[in-house]
Amino acid sequence: MHFTAYFILSLLVTVALKARPRSLLAVLGLIAAGGVLEIVQGLIGRDADIFDELANTLGASSGWILGWVLIALLTSRVLVGNRSPL
Repeated sequence: MHFTAYFILSLLVTVALKARPRSLLAVLGLIAAGGVLEIVQGLIGRDADIFDELANTLGASSGWILGWVLIALLTSRVLVGNRSPL
């Protein structure tokens, strides 16, 4: 669940920011927020788990990479190039 949630959040952020370099800052912010949430869980009596943060990080990284790939494909000349009529 952690991987999927952070994957989707990261993918949405990356696409919304059109895969600009600042999208990496947003994804790093997501990862940091996940770490803070894990720490807070430990402080309020729930179990903080390093593997949850690992899943958050892997999901966010994967979503960011897929976002860059999707934006690159959609803006490449191969997909949106001019086609001459026959």
